[in-house]
Amino acid sequence: MAIAHLLSAMSTLLSTSVERRAQADRGFTLIEVMIVVAIIAIGAGLAVPNYLIWQTRSELRDTTSQIWQQLGWARMAAMNRNTTITVTVTASPSPPFKTISVTSRDTANTDVISPLIITTRHVAGVNAPLNGTATVQFNSLGLLGASGFAVATPQVVTLANDTGITYSVSVAPSGKATWCPKTTCP
Repeated sequence: MAIAHLLSAMSTLLSTSVERRAQADRGFTLIEVMIVVAIIAIGAGLAVPNYLIWQTRSELRDTTSQIWQQLGWARMAAMNRNTTITVTVTASPSPPFKTISVTSRDTANTDVISPLIITTRHVAGVNAPLNGTATVQFNSLGLLGASGFAVATPQVVTLANDTGITYSVSVAPSGKATWCPKTTCP
Protein backbone atom coordinates (compact mmCIF):
# COMPACT_ATOMS: atom_id res chain seq x y z
CA MET A 1 0.00 0.00 0.00
CA ALA A 2 2.86 2.39 0.78
CA ILE A 3 4.40 1.72 -2.62
CA ALA A 4 1.09 2.44 -4.38
CA HIS A 5 0.72 5.63 -2.44
CA LEU A 6 4.33 6.64 -3.34
CA LEU A 7 3.75 5.92 -7.05
CA SER A 8 0.56 7.95 -7.01
CA ALA A 9 2.38 10.92 -5.42
CA MET A 10 5.19 10.68 -8.01
CA SER A 11 2.78 10.65 -10.94
CA THR A 12 0.97 13.70 -9.54
CA LEU A 13 4.30 15.48 -9.15
CA LEU A 14 5.35 14.61 -12.72
CA SER A 15 2.07 15.78 -14.23
CA THR A 16 2.28 19.07 -12.28
CA SER A 17 5.83 19.71 -13.53
CA VAL A 18 4.77 18.95 -17.14
CA GLU A 19 1.93 21.48 -16.84
CA ARG A 20 4.30 24.11 -15.43
CA ARG A 21 6.73 23.50 -18.28
CA ALA A 22 3.91 23.90 -20.82
CA GLN A 23 2.91 27.21 -19.22
CA ALA A 24 6.52 28.45 -19.27
CA ASP A 25 6.87 27.69 -22.99
CA ARG A 26 4.03 30.03 -23.89
CA GLY A 27 6.27 33.17 -23.74
CA PHE A 28 5.31 36.71 -22.76
CA THR A 29 1.92 38.30 -23.10
CA LEU A 30 1.46 41.44 -25.15
CA ILE A 31 0.77 43.46 -22.02
CA GLU A 32 4.04 42.33 -20.42
CA VAL A 33 5.99 43.34 -23.52
CA MET A 34 4.20 46.72 -23.68
CA ILE A 35 5.04 47.42 -20.02
CA VAL A 36 8.74 46.69 -20.63
CA VAL A 37 8.76 48.91 -23.74
CA ALA A 38 7.06 51.74 -21.80
CA ILE A 39 9.65 51.49 -19.00
CA ILE A 40 12.50 51.64 -21.52
CA ALA A 41 10.89 54.63 -23.29
CA ILE A 42 10.49 56.53 -20.02
CA GLY A 43 14.12 55.81 -19.09
CA ALA A 44 15.35 56.99 -22.48
CA GLY A 45 13.17 60.09 -22.29
CA LEU A 46 14.77 61.02 -18.99
CA ALA A 47 18.33 60.19 -20.10
CA VAL A 48 18.56 61.86 -23.52
CA PRO A 49 18.40 65.53 -22.39
CA ASN A 50 21.06 64.92 -19.74
CA TYR A 51 23.23 63.15 -22.28
CA LEU A 52 22.97 66.08 -24.72
CA ILE A 53 23.95 68.57 -22.00
CA TRP A 54 26.88 66.34 -21.01
CA GLN A 55 27.97 66.09 -24.65
CA THR A 56 28.03 69.88 -25.20
CA ARG A 57 29.97 70.45 -21.96
CA SER A 58 32.40 67.66 -22.79
CA GLU A 59 33.11 69.13 -26.21
CA LEU A 60 33.68 72.58 -24.69
CA ARG A 61 35.97 71.11 -22.01
CA ASP A 62 37.99 69.16 -24.61
CA THR A 63 38.37 72.22 -26.86
CA THR A 64 39.44 74.42 -23.93
CA SER A 65 41.93 71.80 -22.79
CA GLN A 66 43.47 71.53 -26.27
CA ILE A 67 43.89 75.32 -26.49
CA TRP A 68 45.43 75.39 -22.99
CA GLN A 69 47.87 72.65 -24.04
CA GLN A 70 48.78 74.52 -27.25
CA LEU A 71 49.51 77.66 -25.21
CA GLY A 72 51.84 75.67 -22.96
CA TRP A 73 53.72 74.29 -25.94
CA ALA A 74 54.01 77.76 -27.48
CA ARG A 75 55.47 79.13 -24.24
CA MET A 76 58.05 76.34 -24.20
CA ALA A 77 58.86 76.94 -27.87
CA ALA A 78 59.41 80.67 -27.17
CA MET A 79 61.91 79.84 -24.42
CA ASN A 80 63.64 77.08 -26.42
CA ARG A 81 63.97 79.20 -29.58
CA ASN A 82 64.74 82.43 -27.71
CA THR A 83 62.16 84.34 -29.70
CA THR A 84 58.66 85.79 -29.42
CA ILE A 85 55.84 83.39 -30.28
CA THR A 86 52.36 84.66 -31.13
CA VAL A 87 49.45 82.26 -30.61
CA THR A 88 46.26 83.11 -32.47
CA VAL A 89 42.96 81.40 -31.70
CA THR A 90 40.32 81.93 -34.37
CA ALA A 91 36.76 80.65 -34.64
CA SER A 92 34.95 80.36 -37.94
CA PRO A 93 31.37 79.14 -38.14
CA SER A 94 30.38 76.85 -40.96
CA PRO A 95 27.12 75.12 -39.98
CA PRO A 96 26.57 72.44 -38.86
CA PHE A 97 30.23 72.35 -37.74
CA LYS A 98 32.42 75.13 -36.43
CA THR A 99 36.17 75.28 -36.83
CA ILE A 100 38.55 76.65 -34.24
CA SER A 101 42.13 77.03 -35.37
CA VAL A 102 45.16 77.69 -33.17
CA THR A 103 48.37 78.83 -34.81
CA SER A 104 51.73 79.44 -33.10
CA ARG A 105 54.12 81.61 -35.13
CA ASP A 106 57.45 83.26 -34.50
CA THR A 107 58.49 86.80 -35.51
CA ALA A 108 59.25 85.59 -39.07
CA ASN A 109 55.60 84.41 -39.31
CA THR A 110 56.70 80.77 -39.46
CA ASP A 111 54.69 78.06 -37.73
CA VAL A 112 56.74 76.73 -34.81
CA ILE A 113 54.08 74.23 -33.76
CA SER A 114 51.75 72.45 -36.15
CA PRO A 115 48.49 74.40 -36.39
CA LEU A 116 45.68 72.89 -34.34
CA ILE A 117 42.36 72.64 -36.18
CA ILE A 118 39.41 71.68 -33.98
CA THR A 119 36.14 70.80 -35.69
CA THR A 120 33.29 71.06 -33.26
CA ARG A 121 29.52 70.97 -33.33
CA HIS A 122 28.69 72.79 -30.09
CA VAL A 123 31.46 75.29 -29.34
CA ALA A 124 29.98 78.54 -30.58
CA GLY A 125 33.10 80.67 -30.65
CA VAL A 126 36.03 82.48 -29.08
CA ASN A 127 36.05 85.73 -27.03
CA ALA A 128 33.43 88.44 -26.80
CA PRO A 129 32.20 88.47 -30.37
CA LEU A 130 31.78 84.73 -30.58
CA ASN A 131 33.44 84.60 -33.99
CA GLY A 132 36.32 86.67 -32.74
CA THR A 133 40.02 86.10 -32.51
CA ALA A 134 42.26 85.89 -29.47
CA THR A 135 45.99 86.56 -29.62
CA VAL A 136 48.55 85.70 -26.94
CA GLN A 137 52.27 86.50 -27.16
CA PHE A 138 55.09 84.84 -25.24
CA ASN A 139 58.53 86.46 -25.18
CA SER A 140 61.86 84.62 -25.13
CA LEU A 141 61.69 84.29 -21.33
CA GLY A 142 58.30 82.58 -21.53
CA LEU A 143 56.56 85.62 -20.08
CA LEU A 144 53.37 87.11 -21.44
CA GLY A 145 54.10 89.97 -23.85
CA ALA A 146 56.33 90.83 -26.79
CA SER A 147 60.14 90.95 -26.68
CA GLY A 148 61.35 93.22 -23.92
CA PHE A 149 57.83 94.15 -22.80
CA ALA A 150 56.13 92.45 -19.92
CA VAL A 151 52.39 92.55 -19.42
CA ALA A 152 51.07 93.28 -15.93
CA THR A 153 47.60 91.77 -16.26
CA PRO A 154 46.55 88.26 -17.22
CA GLN A 155 45.15 87.64 -20.67
CA VAL A 156 41.97 85.59 -20.98
CA VAL A 157 40.73 83.53 -23.92
CA THR A 158 37.05 82.63 -23.47
CA LEU A 159 35.14 79.89 -25.25
CA ALA A 160 31.37 79.47 -25.23
CA ASN A 161 29.14 76.66 -26.40
CA ASP A 162 25.73 76.94 -28.02
CA THR A 163 23.94 76.47 -24.68
CA GLY A 164 25.58 79.55 -23.14
CA ILE A 165 28.19 77.80 -20.98
CA THR A 166 31.54 79.62 -20.97
CA TYR A 167 35.02 78.25 -20.16
CA SER A 168 38.17 80.31 -20.17
CA VAL A 169 41.93 79.95 -20.44
CA SER A 170 43.85 82.55 -18.45
CA VAL A 171 47.50 83.31 -19.16
CA ALA A 172 49.24 84.97 -16.21
CA PRO A 173 51.96 87.60 -16.71
CA SER A 174 54.43 84.84 -15.77
CA GLY A 175 53.31 82.96 -18.88
CA LYS A 176 51.61 80.12 -17.03
CA ALA A 177 48.27 79.17 -18.56
CA THR A 178 45.36 77.74 -16.57
CA TRP A 179 41.81 76.94 -17.59
CA CYS A 180 38.59 76.84 -15.65
CA PRO A 181 34.87 76.28 -16.26
CA LYS A 182 34.00 79.96 -15.71
CA THR A 183 34.16 83.23 -17.61
CA THR A 184 37.19 84.33 -15.59
CA CYS A 185 39.77 82.19 -13.86
CA PRO A 186 40.95 83.08 -10.35
